[in-house]
Amino acid sequence: MPGQSDWPGMSTGGRFGALAFGQGRGVFDMARDA
Repeated sequence: MPGQSDWPGMSTGGRFGALAFGQGRGVFDMARDA
């Protein structure tokens, strides 16, 4: 999954990661690219 290791809160915010990948990964991907 692209950008997974780029998120510093991924290790501590598992719930946020699940929401991002489960509900709207495209939105977060765009935010990462911006």
